[in-house]
Formats: sequence, C-alpha cells, structure tokens
Amino acid sequence: IDKADRVCQRVEPLCRERGGLWLFKLLNMYSTVRMKQSRHQEALKMYEEFESLIGYDAEDQWELYDTVYRNFGWIYCSLGDHEKAMQYFRRCVEIKLKNGVAPHWFDQWDLGKTHARLSVQRGNFSALSHSIELIKKGIELHQQVEQQDRVMLCKMLNS
Repeated sequence: IDKADRVCQRVEPLCRERGGLWLFKLLNMYSTVRMKQSRHQEALKMYEEFESLIGYDAEDQWELYDTVYRNFGWIYCSLGDHEKAMQYFRRCVEIKLKNGVAPHWFDQWDLGKTHARLSVQRGNFSALSHSIELIKKGIELHQQVEQQDRVMLCKMLNS
C-alpha cells in the first residue's frame, strides 16, 4: 500500500494539471489507498472532491452513486460517525429500490453492522436483535449468489 501511496503522490500533480477524468480516477484510487492506510480524514476530503467531479445526478447515474454512497458510508464508519454512515448505507438501498433493484447482501450487512454499532453507542442493547436480523438477511442473500465464498461468510458471521 505504501508503494501505491508513492505512485499517487507522484502522479497527483500531473492529474490535477490534466484535470477531468485523470483527476477523477486519481481521487477515487487515492482515497482508497488512504482508507487502507487508516488515514480516514484525508480519504473523506479526497472522496468529497471526487464526488464534486461526477457531473451527474444520482437519478441519472444511480449505479455510480450506489458505490459512492457505500464508500462514504465506509469512510464515516471508519471515522466513528455511525449516524452519518447509516444515512449513506440507507441511501444505497433507497437508490436501488427507486430503480427496481433489490438491496444487495452487502447492503444488508453494512446496515446490520452499523445498526449494531449505533445500538451499542446509544446503550440500546435490545435493538441489537434488529441488527442481527439485518446481518442474517445479508448472509441469506450472500448464500444465494455466492455459496462457495466461505471467507466472506466467515467475515459476516464474525459481525
């Protein structure tokens, strides 16, 4: 990951000079590198700039925004802002439903994990049963489409 960071640092001025798609792709990749480095605040700043360059609204490019919302959710989770993360994960589900697409297993898992964190944070331990149901739904959906993926199943069960 450090090598990827050095590459991003080196090409960032060039991408900023060229702008457009060059900068767009750099910010997307570089924010991911920052997340892997646990430099979440920097990742958030880069991802906000990335989103500002999209040039479409969510209704026109809902599949792109599904990914954008998920990534913002992950960034906010990493920053400990579970309220904001939950808002973004819910937006993932809402944008799919508006376009006639059922929520993905990943949506259910993200919602379940984040709901659990919020429940614990608020001291509302009885709400954890809802978190478990969301995660179970994610596991069921995952098993329908990726039965052989035992590694992800273990990660989900570890939630």
